[in-house]
Amino acid sequence: LETLGLPSGPPAYDRSSTPVDGPPFLSADYPVSPIEGEVVVRSIPARPGALLTIDLQTGGQLELTGWDRDSIYVRAENRASDGGEMRIDLAAIAGGTQLIAAAVDGTEGADAFLYQIFVPANHDLEVRSSGGGISIADVHGSFEGATAGGTVLLERVRGTVQLMAGRGQFEVRESVLEGSLRTEKGIAWQGKFSGNYRNKPW
Repeated sequence: LETLGLPSGPPAYDRSSTPVDGPPFLSADYPVSPIEGEVVVRSIPARPGALLTIDLQTGGQLELTGWDRDSIYVRAENRASDGGEMRIDLAAIAGGTQLIAAAVDGTEGADAFLYQIFVPANHDLEVRSSGGGISIADVHGSFEGATAGGTVLLERVRGTVQLMAGRGQFEVRESVLEGSLRTEKGIAWQGKFSGNYRNKPW
């Protein structure tokens, strides 16, 4: 495998200072075959207020954080014990950016992959995941999507929301939202909301 010269972790996020530079821009269709514990990064310019569409066919833990840059930075870590082959595609599309994560050999699961993504603080998000927790912090925009299972955490976010957690649960902290949160049991919350919230787990 080609050595990417990656940092040991994602760029530090601190609103009192500018985050460190991410890695060089890479081709959107650059194929990778990570082994256990390997990290892959992608970075692409992004316009504030645009839409990032995320399709996690692998499932996994997803952490989304707003930052003060006009770019999207993706850090993907393969934690699968069998070192399955994974492909990460990040590309500009009409209206925004699309991220697709697929396991070439079918490896998937909430514990197999970790995705840490930084987006402009004013940005819309649409997420589809086959399973795993989702956290969104410090973003103002529209939030839509679903995960088959896992906790969905919204922290210091503002905007409209239409999210489905399957057999998971929701936790909201210091946020102002309008819309609905659903699980397979039905509506966990809908309407306008400001403050903190957590629904009962399964």
